[in-house]
Amino acid sequence: MWSEDVWDFILKNLVNILEIALVIIATIFLLVIFKRLVYKAFHINKDVDEMDDRTKQVATVVKLFVTICQYATWFGVILAIIYKLSNYNFQTLITIFTGTGLTLGIIGREIILDFINGLLIVTERQFIVGDTIEVGTIKGVVVKIGIRTTEIIQADGSYATISNRVIDRVINYTNIK
Repeated sequence: MWSEDVWDFILKNLVNILEIALVIIATIFLLVIFKRLVYKAFHINKDVDEMDDRTKQVATVVKLFVTICQYATWFGVILAIIYKLSNYNFQTLITIFTGTGLTLGIIGREIILDFINGLLIVTERQFIVGDTIEVGTIKGVVVKIGIRTTEIIQADGSYATISNRVIDRVINYTNIK
């Protein structure tokens, strides 16, 4: 019967399932601690309105760094789990790396462009969190600059999420004196 097969699988792999669950829980816990420690070290709080421009820029760079570290950590954890599930078969790991490389090469172009443009936005200070900007037909206050997207809250209270790769012409009303 189907349920007996499922139970047999679970019982045979109970140790692996528990190890994987423990790794996932530990990773979540450690990433939360890492994020809190980094934010505390750079004195980053949630209230962006009270920050000066320099602090906003530092906060944005630190948040980008934390996000990159989180993605890299989860990528490593997923690879380790797959390696464990394949009974430490090195050939399986090579196949996974090859498949991942091909996938990133095909669909990762946009993500890479988003990432590069996000870094340029932050390092060139085109705008920072709290600035009022206009990108195309969207105008509002920047609430978050992420690795892939920038979030803006518009005058009507709606949120607009803009892919960093399409941000090419920006009018920054905060810098207009």
